[in-house]
This record gives sequence, structure tokens and C-alpha cells, in this order.
Amino acid sequence: MRAPLGTGYQVYGLIHDIHIDDDGLVRQLVTAENVSEEVMRDNRERRIVPVELSVLTVGYEQDGRYTTVAAATTAQFGCDLPL
Repeated sequence: MRAPLGTGYQVYGLIHDIHIDDDGLVRQLVTAENVSEEVMRDNRERRIVPVELSVLTVGYEQDGRYTTVAAATTAQFGCDLPL
């Protein structure tokens, strides 16, 4: 992945783990009776799911010059993922 961090500065890394937390809403919808199609569609199309990515940083670019490094980090992003 590439993460631009400012003018002329970018970090490059490899994703090595993805974790998606379950908040229980899906379980409730699956076991509930008579859930409207509107509620199901809203859950599929508009729900923001917390995603945790573990990234191995392999290098960075600063002002057109590339440098390699090796360091692991974890970041959390809000992503719109279809269920």
C-alpha cells in the first residue's frame, strides 16, 4: 500500500493481516424476524465497518528519493464494505 503523508513524502508497505470487528448488528439482523428489505439494503450499502490492517513498512519516498526500511505497524480505518 502507499500512504501519502504530505508534499513530496510517501510511505510504502505490505499488508500482512486484516481484521474486521463484528459489532453484533449482523447477528441481530440474521436472527430477527420480518426485517424489511429497506433495513437490509441500508445495512449492505451504507454501513461503515471498522477494519484493522497490519502493515509492514518497506520504504518511503521523500522529494523523489526512495529509501528502504523494515518496520511493522497497525492502523485502523473506517471502510465501507458490502456484507
